[in-house]
Amino acid sequence: MYLIIDTDTPFTDDNGRDIQPLLTLASEHGGRVQVIEDDHCLVPLLKKCQPAGRPDDAVQVKYEYTHHLFPELLEALKGMATPVMP
Repeated sequence: MYLIIDTDTPFTDDNGRDIQPLLTLASEHGGRVQVIEDDHCLVPLLKKCQPAGRPDDAVQVKYEYTHHLFPELLEALKGMATPVMP
């Protein structure tokens, strides 16, 4: 089950941009979702772990767009303000 937790610190996307999450959800199994704003839309990103290539390599964590809107995420999104267009 995913729960809303304290919002994470900014992370870097694949294009090298620093992204500040608006909302963070985490599950007891290590799952994590960041909700960001992009073009005045709320966008959920799901944590994906890339396996290490060799035993010495660190596991790479990145966030990818998700189309899976599970119940806890939908409830969290309902409570968020709609992004304002300038």
